[in-house]
Amino acid sequence: MKDNGDFSSTGLMAESAGPPLAADRKPLEVEETVFVVDPDSAVCDAVRELALLMNRRCETYASGCEFLDALNPALPGCVVLELMVPGISGLEIQDRLAAEESSLPVIFLTAHATTSIAVRAMRAGAVTFLEKPFRAHELWDAISEATQLSRRKYRLRTHRQRQERLFDTLAPKDRELLMLLAAGLSKEHIAQELGVCVRTVENRRGQLKLKLGVSSNAELVHCAVAATLPRTGLAE
Repeated sequence: MKDNGDFSSTGLMAESAGPPLAADRKPLEVEETVFVVDPDSAVCDAVRELALLMNRRCETYASGCEFLDALNPALPGCVVLELMVPGISGLEIQDRLAAEESSLPVIFLTAHATTSIAVRAMRAGAVTFLEKPFRAHELWDAISEATQLSRRKYRLRTHRQRQERLFDTLAPKDRELLMLLAAGLSKEHIAQELGVCVRTVENRRGQLKLKLGVSSNAELVHCAVAATLPRTGLAE
């Protein structure tokens, strides 16, 4: 990608060729959003300009508390985050996002970088750590990487939620069978545990496949294992 110049602290872009049009992305059910958390309105405007060039929505927040109050952790996108924001630090915001299992990866964009802070942020899962004034192509690449990661997280979470809703509709005997499948028992051992014949286990296993929308025994076992994991805790 060509050097697209720097965005200064005033948010103005050096005169140069603009970034390419947004790369192809598999459509999502909801639109990706770039969330900018920075008390400097000029920086917010500059990042918004870049996000719009990438065909992505953008929301800006002057404080960390304002951002967290409005946050829906299930939404896809990314967070472009200053370290020093009013109310709560950028690192604390990153920790909160992780605690809520957010689908939003973090990009740090700061004028207050130190090596130790950058190392901590990266170890905690930040996509990258950029210093102001930022170079447009570097932030472009970071947003592209972050939203790609977010799309994967979002689809996994959505799939998991769908499975949880399906599990909630199952009868107790179906859940019991799922737990035995998750334990890795053979159909013969399951038959012994339930006090039924092997043929009955096969029939009930086939009915479970239909209820859970899977076509193979391997997929059913995967669903069974997923049923034993902690719930995502996401809002419907």
